Amino acid sequence: MIDYIYFKFRRLVKLLEYLVDKAIRSRLKNIITKNKLPIVIGPWTGEVGPELQYWIPFLIKLKNSHYFDGHRLIVLSRGGVEQWYSNITNEYIEIFSLVDVKEFNEIVSEGGGAKKQVKPTKGELKLIQKSMDMVGVGDYKNLHPGIMWREVLQWFNGDRSLTWLRQKIDFSLFLSAPPKYKDIVDGLDLPKKYFAVKFYSSNLLPENEVVNNFITKIISLLTKKYPVVLFSIEGIDDHNSIQFDSGTNNKVINISDSLTPSNNLGIQTEIINRSQGFFGTYGGFSILPAFVEKPSFSFCIMHWTNAKHHYFYHLHESVTTSIFDSFKQKYQVLDINTVDFIQESIL
Repeated sequence: MIDYIYFKFRRLVKLLEYLVDKAIRSRLKNIITKNKLPIVIGPWTGEVGPELQYWIPFLIKLKNSHYFDGHRLIVLSRGGVEQWYSNITNEYIEIFSLVDVKEFNEIVSEGGGAKKQVKPTKGELKLIQKSMDMVGVGDYKNLHPGIMWREVLQWFNGDRSLTWLRQKIDFSLFLSAPPKYKDIVDGLDLPKKYFAVKFYSSNLLPENEVVNNFITKIISLLTKKYPVVLFSIEGIDDHNSIQFDSGTNNKVINISDSLTPSNNLGIQTEIINRSQGFFGTYGGFSILPAFVEKPSFSFCIMHWTNAKHHYFYHLHESVTTSIFDSFKQKYQVLDINTVDFIQESIL
């Protein structure tokens, strides 16, 4: 009897899963294939991690599945990330060409502090219209990140497997950087070989004396092999750079003054692309090196304040590991107490 009830229950679950999938795909087809109007993709105003892990791979899967055939695609994002979308379209509109940082942060805050763009806000809709006015497009459709989150959240909630998620996303290496970012990095006159380094404060790597001392030590170790190129930009999100003492180390090169809201991610991508590898805070940014075929070593304090943090850490890590494995690149998340390991095994 119990087996029979379980069998019926599983059939019901499978039916509900099928109906949810069908509803989402029907919504997608309605947005995309009903007619051949231009499609505005975005705006993406969220964090780097989900953009690289889920949003862009979701779009690439749609393109590879011929959903976008015959459509003009226009991406709306921030930070000079046109290279990130290069496998999807060459039409990119920079959000910071439309609004300043204050206005951008006001749009982000409309979501009530939620980091997932589940549905368009008034500010996002105004941003879309402003971008279309700028390029002279009258009628258009919008593919908002919310449609992606409706699928991915099923996995977050434990209702779907990683195998199921992998069927919804495709990973592709970035194409070559736009000439303007190459020219900027050329002008920085960086060494031929260097490590790219970015440490910022987060829940998993808070700024305090212990962390600051660790960063000072890791910078000292890294510069024994190659110079270090540091970069950071303040005020765009809640991740501020961690201040530490690099002393009189002339092998530490800080290029942060070359970064602006509209170009910072584009420049950082090209700097990582030319580097020997990335070292920095564990988080979304530490995924970026995979897409330019570079190794990534990120650091945190490995303690969990609750089971939820531990659960989501493993969820995100399963996807991140898949990305680095896809491109055959080394990826490690390390506790800050592993400096000796770094010295012995990495350097």
